[in-house]
Amino acid sequence: MEKELVKVHNNFTQNAKYQISEAAKNLLYMVLSVYKQENDVNASYFINLNSFSQFTGKKFNYSQFKVLAAEMQGKVKDKHTPMIHVEIPGKKISAFPLFKEISYLEEEGTIEVKLNDVLKPLWDNYTQFTSLNLRHGILLRGKHTKRIFDYVSSLVNFQKAYKKYPQIPIADFKELLGLEPNQYAKYNLFRDKVLDLAVREINEKTDLRVAYEEIRRGRKVLSLKWSISREKVSTEELQPVQAKLEFPTENKKVFDHGGLMFEEDVYRRMNGELTNRQKNKLFELILVAEDEIDLDRNDAGQVSAFVDSVWHQVTG
Repeated sequence: MEKELVKVHNNFTQNAKYQISEAAKNLLYMVLSVYKQENDVNASYFINLNSFSQFTGKKFNYSQFKVLAAEMQGKVKDKHTPMIHVEIPGKKISAFPLFKEISYLEEEGTIEVKLNDVLKPLWDNYTQFTSLNLRHGILLRGKHTKRIFDYVSSLVNFQKAYKKYPQIPIADFKELLGLEPNQYAKYNLFRDKVLDLAVREINEKTDLRVAYEEIRRGRKVLSLKWSISREKVSTEELQPVQAKLEFPTENKKVFDHGGLMFEEDVYRRMNGELTNRQKNKLFELILVAEDEIDLDRNDAGQVSAFVDSVWHQVTG
């Protein structure tokens, strides 16, 4: 029997509750930045370490990247497999894994993922976000800011459909963020430590301008009404962000050899054409270059370019 897709509605992305670490959410953002509705839902996405570090603006080493893959596979103690909790009409809230398959290709320093095809309507819903919008989301560091960013971004379609913004009760909004009822029990604390921090960070780091209105009964704040607009950013202002978040259309495979990273073509040429003596000479030159020109052994592109530059010296 064909697998039934989760049925979604206009506020699906608003109501979805994630159980996911920041690093795993960043990886999901990276995949969704190139996802298109017409894509084969069973397509594989290959994310290598260098691309992930470049996309997130954070420096990861191969050990950390491998741990991230293990965490996403549910193999790390005290870390949950990335899940999403969805309320399906006529049923209780159901939990679904975000990824159908996750593999770590050790020799290449690459994580291969397949999105859960049951959640295709959710992935399609994310296409309302621009690629730049998602990449801006990567820059958000606040503990709850990413989820609030998802929520307010999803309001664009709601406002288009209903010509207004929805109200959300405080208790429901806290649940959306994965907070327990007794966390930030005093509204002023919740406002100062969660809401205002998130609004400030989103407005400073993304092309969105968000605000919220407190809906009160007497002095008590019962719910929030969020509003959102997208600021037109000049090309000059975007350049630093685009440079930092440039995402290659293809992820080149990279290979680890003795703690040095190589692009695939150089790695295969090196192992296919060089004698052991020539390899030793090459590695000696790389070690010297690390000291003299600050060659980064974890940067496959930099190491491979250096190999090309000294190839004739090694083989001559």
